[in-house]
Amino acid sequence: MEYSYRIIGLQENWISIGSNQLITLPSLLPGEYTFEIKAGKPQNSAPIKSLAILVPAPLYQKAWFILLILAIAGAGIFAILQWRIKRIREEEAERTEINKKMAELELKALRSQMNPHFMFNSLNSIKNYILHAEPKLAAEYLSSFAHLIRMILQNSREKMITLQEELETLILYIELEQIRFDNQFEFHC
Repeated sequence: MEYSYRIIGLQENWISIGSNQLITLPSLLPGEYTFEIKAGKPQNSAPIKSLAILVPAPLYQKAWFILLILAIAGAGIFAILQWRIKRIREEEAERTEINKKMAELELKALRSQMNPHFMFNSLNSIKNYILHAEPKLAAEYLSSFAHLIRMILQNSREKMITLQEELETLILYIELEQIRFDNQFEFHC
């Protein structure tokens, strides 16, 4: 007995398979097909037997699986971006902290460089007043100098001081310099 078949949805023409009773369809794409078979050659009008065939889509082609993969990829990219942003912020905070500490150290270094020179000059002025028998002027200068030293030491312990405190310190310093230079210059606040 000879057989013929066709697959509606894939091919419309009848195919003769001879007396072979086995048909292999290895490369059917996902979808719905109707398998029809009849006895005889393709041109015979023998009765047709039909069989519905459903080829399901593989897992990786299903919409929910694709959406799941996209969601996982999106979440992964989002997590990587968040981690990178956090890391950049931490690095920036570290840089800011280092710059702040460097500025504080530079300020302390500058204060420590200026103070010894000024102190030496002020002490020489006090010595000069004492040697020239001007004890009242020496006492006033020494009192102002002690007050300035106290302010400088107090300010150097603080990380930040107010503008008012800085101005008071500078005014006292300028007043002492004015006394040391025998009032050869004037200043106004």
